[in-house]
Amino acid sequence: MDINSLISSYVEKNGGDVSSIVEKLKDIGNSVYEERSIFSYGEDASPEEFMDYILKAASRSDDAFKDDVELLFNIIDENGDGTLSDDELSMFRRTGDTNNGKVDGFGLWNNLLNADEAKVNSAASSGGDTTAVSEGDTPASDSTSADNTTTGETTAGETTGGSNATGSSPKNYDLSDPDSAKDFISKFIDEDHKTYEEAISYLLDIGAISDEDAENIRNAITKGSLSKEDQEKVDALLSVNPNMTEEEAIEKLGLNSNDNTSALNETVYKEVNVEEYADQIYNATKGMIGTDEAALESLLNDETISDEDFARIVEAYEKKYGQDAGGKGFITMIENETSGDLQARLTRKVGERLMAAAENGDEKAIDMICKEIYSGTAGQNCTANDFLDAIFATENEDVIYNINERYGKVNSGRDLITDLKNDHLGFLGLPGLFGSYGEANDYITKINETKRHH
Repeated sequence: MDINSLISSYVEKNGGDVSSIVEKLKDIGNSVYEERSIFSYGEDASPEEFMDYILKAASRSDDAFKDDVELLFNIIDENGDGTLSDDELSMFRRTGDTNNGKVDGFGLWNNLLNADEAKVNSAASSGGDTTAVSEGDTPASDSTSADNTTTGETTAGETTGGSNATGSSPKNYDLSDPDSAKDFISKFIDEDHKTYEEAISYLLDIGAISDEDAENIRNAITKGSLSKEDQEKVDALLSVNPNMTEEEAIEKLGLNSNDNTSALNETVYKEVNVEEYADQIYNATKGMIGTDEAALESLLNDETISDEDFARIVEAYEKKYGQDAGGKGFITMIENETSGDLQARLTRKVGERLMAAAENGDEKAIDMICKEIYSGTAGQNCTANDFLDAIFATENEDVIYNINERYGKVNSGRDLITDLKNDHLGFLGLPGLFGSYGEANDYITKINETKRHH
């Protein structure tokens, strides 16, 4: 059973205007792109679960759209039992177990874009099934033409049916324009597809774009772009010459902005609202039955966020929920909300990400390291050795020197070495044998070495 036959069956039982229904379903299809899967094989989907999935995937919550999603549920729920069974959801799968045993959201996208008034009417008159979209076909290139719906062709820049012009169909973008092409393909950057080329290949594999679309995207991204290293040089020059244009900076530096194929294979980081992300981290620790450890780990390990943005997320957390707001520091929060191997992994991961940003020259990351060392040592009775190990594992003496220099400024005049010593005192609050401070000895030695070298 395909989408057009389901619409036909629904209208026969319940009435309704076919043209309007087709337009509404295409609108949903054009809106859905964020989620890669719906439900695991064998699971039923309730109306609430289906509604939550679509609203999240479409990033829409207006009442009219909710009504359309409810209509879609009722159309798919052919037997009218109030749930979507495994069989009813099967039309949204691609061939093979390609998504960890889950129903694939792109099957939903392709099927809804194939909704067509003429095919619905044909199914009604014949009483039979229309030809379903094959599970690798691209979306239809025209929302009103029955002939074009079967071609699988796509046309860049052309808006498909429905009122939502912000959908993810390639027809809604000018794929020959660098900004538009990046806007489209960036929607499919995730932890499994971290580069433009990986995202392009993925969309080709599932039939969501044509070979021509892929070539247009590649050409647009590589045309006139700079390498990452050259772009950093341009940005540095612009930062001290605010009235200079990027073109002038490129010319002054004598850089070559010709086609740069390496841009396709460089990691692409998503834009992130750091305040909202900090809220998500906080909320993961405030569930009704305790900390959602899986959610917390996922948030802290999201590699589609740059290390520099991660440092700003930590800063946003500290300002709203942490030490700046009279609460627990970021590292202390992790130490208190987790335990065992998870605690070790997460505190080390935070240290590694902050250090990566600091080694890239991010001064804000150095300040956050100082704040979290205090949080994880003298600040809140919490010895975070896995975090400290990640910080002091670096061979970059300049970063360690800068951390030591900034520590007192960030933490009201405190001394880094003194706090490390006090945090690693032995029995009865005294140093260990021969004046040892345990693991802190190595940290202190590295700090003193950098001070001598500077």
